[in-house]
Amino acid sequence: MALIKCKECGNDISTQAKTCPKCGAPRPKRSISLRRILIGTFLLGLTLIVIGNISSHNEVQSTAMTPAQRAAQQAEQKKHTAYEKFRDESVRRGAIMMAALKKTARNPGSFKLAEARAIEGSGAICFTYRAQNGFGGMNIGYAVLSADGKTIKIQEQDGDAFVKLWNKECTKQGYDYTDEIKQLISMVEK
Repeated sequence: MALIKCKECGNDISTQAKTCPKCGAPRPKRSISLRRILIGTFLLGLTLIVIGNISSHNEVQSTAMTPAQRAAQQAEQKKHTAYEKFRDESVRRGAIMMAALKKTARNPGSFKLAEARAIEGSGAICFTYRAQNGFGGMNIGYAVLSADGKTIKIQEQDGDAFVKLWNKECTKQGYDYTDEIKQLISMVEK
């Protein structure tokens, strides 16, 4: 609780009182002082100047790249674009492969893609899936789509040829595109 002076009689009044206890005049309303306004304006201006300097520094820094930095940035952009192209092509090829595998399943409605991995470097795609067998049980299956897209090997049908291609391609590092392929398949099936 603070005390302020009454405008009429000069008596001290509580900031919580509605009227002066001595003369009954209404308590004066608190006004924002000029000093507070000036301080607030100064701080706001100072903040805007600092923000302006930071953004102009960043602009100068980005435009003042050395040729080596600019070349590195362009190489990174090309690499990113190449990755996007690789991903899009892998997802498209993977969705086609999964649609074909699903059609060959005994119960196509039971077919579930567990993993689809595009192999870095070669572009082969390795699949793990689940599907219902002739007795109603669920089996795990594996398949490989070669990098050229012409050779498909399925574990159940191709035996040693499948194992050879799987060991050649699917033991390497790759990108998991399972969700993207599932999403593409579901969009096509609608």
